[in-house]
Formats: sequence, structure tokens, C-alpha cells
Amino acid sequence: MCLSRRARRWPLVAVLWAVAVPLGAQAADWRAEVEVPFGGSDARWFTAPTLRGHYGLSQRWRLRTEWGFVGSIQQSQGGNGWSQFESGNLLLAFNARGPKGGFSWSAGAGLAAPLAELGSEPDRRGRIAFGDASTLQGLWDLWLWAPDRLGVVAPATVGLKSSWYRVELEGAAGLLVPVRQTIGSGLDGLGQLRLAASLLARETAEVGAQLQGVVLATRPGDQGQVSVAGFARLQVGKVTVGTRVLIPIDAPLTSRWSLHLSVSVRGSDGD
Repeated sequence: MCLSRRARRWPLVAVLWAVAVPLGAQAADWRAEVEVPFGGSDARWFTAPTLRGHYGLSQRWRLRTEWGFVGSIQQSQGGNGWSQFESGNLLLAFNARGPKGGFSWSAGAGLAAPLAELGSEPDRRGRIAFGDASTLQGLWDLWLWAPDRLGVVAPATVGLKSSWYRVELEGAAGLLVPVRQTIGSGLDGLGQLRLAASLLARETAEVGAQLQGVVLATRPGDQGQVSVAGFARLQVGKVTVGTRVLIPIDAPLTSRWSLHLSVSVRGSDGD
């Protein structure tokens, strides 16, 4: 019996979920978030909802999960429109972190399970959909949107915070390892770096800006992408709502801005 690609990925998802949920359920320090970005190009509209979870395993260690999804709709007056919805890759990572307070840091390692797949035949719609998802993020966290690739990731963050401002530098290095040869058989190496600065008001409101860059180190030619973003967040109790506008400022994604909406819920001891 031949299983569909969606059916084949669910056993892996179930195993990862069984590992993550008991650890998080016992920890008072946790946070869950959903982010939904939107973008469009000509007659095509696309989104890439992302689920994120952070679970405190101890004062030092934290489990982090991210799972993206891809949706594209191509409109056509001639009746040739189409829609595509696919799973992205699922990241599972462990981070060590410094104490909460004015200065903080975290560093870790993780794997992005290759749940994103292209069909065995030329899958033009799938390629477009996953390309749309990476466009919405300015190529950030590309291991979530790279089909038929296992992601090996090493993230790190340092931050400085006071009662009225926050500055954070976030970076990561990664390898994309082919598990199926639908888009080639070579390794891809990449690095990303993002600087964010914001003003705080009574710990409940935040307004700031970001500058980020992504480099595909193993690709010849100009394979970098720089983007800027403005963002705002509002915290009400344990719930935080946010919005962000991301604008690529150089090729290949020039002028393809996107709107991001997010909602997160934290545990009683979460940050």
C-alpha cells in the first residue's frame, strides 16, 4: 500500500509531539505563539502561519519548537486559478539560557524535521508556495521552508533590557541537508543575523524596529537578503498581541513587503 506524503509525515509528528508535550506540561515557564504573515504578488496571495512553543525544562534549559505551514492562492480570470496548502518543516531545539534581568543570553542547537515535500513530478505549485513562505520572512529561518531538506541549526541570542528599552541581537547558522533530490543533492549553508531595538512602556507596550540579514554561504553570486521591519506589541495579562511590517530593501525580494500578526500566551513564570 502506498501512503500519501501527508500520511507519511504524521508518525514523525506524533513522536515529536509525545516528547514535547509532557516536558512542557510539567513546566511553569512556557510560552505558545502563533504568527500569521500575509503578502501578495500580482494575482497571487499567500500566507505562512507559524506555531511556536517554548518550554522551560529547568532554570538553565529550554525546549523550543516551531512548525510552519504554507498557503498560496493564484487567482485567474480564465478559470486556471489554483490553491496550495502544505506543511513546512518542524524545528525541535534545546537552548541554554542565562538569568533573566538586564543582560540575557541563550545558545543552543536543533533539527528541522523534513516534513515539507515536493512531488516526484515537477511540482511547480509546491515550489511557488514554499518560495512564497520564505519571501514573507525575508528568507529568515529558511530551514522551516526548505522542502526535502533536513535542517541543522545553531541559534544564539544576546539581549539588554531596562525599564524603558530593549536591545537584542539574534543570529543562527544552519545547514540544509538533502533527504530527497527534488531540488538538487548539494548541502546548503546559511547564516542570519537580526538586530532589534524597542521602547517599552510599563512592560505592557513595546514599539521598535529591526534590521536583519541572511546569507546563503554555499550559493555562488549575490545570495544575500537584507530587510527592515517595524513592530509593536501590547501585553494584556498573560496574552501578548503584536504586529510587524517587514520590508526587503535589496534584491532578490525588493518591494515585497509583508504584514505579520501574532498572538502569544505565557505561563505564570514565563518571560
